[in-house]
Amino acid sequence: MTLKQTLCALLASGILASSGAVAKAGDNPCENISKTAQCNVERFGHYQSLVKKRVDTSWTMGRDLIVVDKSAGEMDLYLRGDKVATYKISTGRSGIGDRESDDDNHTPEGMYRLKDIFDYGALCNIEPCQSLVIDFPNYDDFKRSKNSKKERGFRKRIHIEGTSSKMPRPTKGHIEMTNKDLTDLLEKVKFDKEKSVGVLIVPYGARESYQR
Repeated sequence: MTLKQTLCALLASGILASSGAVAKAGDNPCENISKTAQCNVERFGHYQSLVKKRVDTSWTMGRDLIVVDKSAGEMDLYLRGDKVATYKISTGRSGIGDRESDDDNHTPEGMYRLKDIFDYGALCNIEPCQSLVIDFPNYDDFKRSKNSKKERGFRKRIHIEGTSSKMPRPTKGHIEMTNKDLTDLLEKVKFDKEKSVGVLIVPYGARESYQR
């Protein structure tokens, strides 16, 4: 039996769902995912379990967590393990796939932390005048970078930023949300450099994952 057949059998029997997934018996986990997302059945359960693990850690450690599902175009905010908000977002226009260089238009995938708040100052004419910066690139990103030896693969930071448009638009790699939603996120997170806030970015699977 292939790995794909084994995973589908586990889903059908409900075994995988008991470890974190909430897919119904007999469901194809990729059935409701956009075809452009190129959903990989073998990896679907991995991302579901990863989200569950991080949400559980958020609860047990009393830490805040942001989960970004690229294919769903959604961001979930967990405050100490409790989901308090879901926002519509847009990510890199290249779609599913990890970021390997500054010009590939991908949003990175993996586990990150909020690193800083960027203030636009005099350049800003519409509130909010800030964006959240994640700690990309991290060590794992440099290992994947084609130019990691000279650290030339990643010179641009990745932001969670707002837009005055009615709906978020595809980006060059940033995570975009409406200004209204970004204001709400900033108010709920109340981030400062002494606070550890995780940012988990997955290609798919978060929407179907275990929720506390």
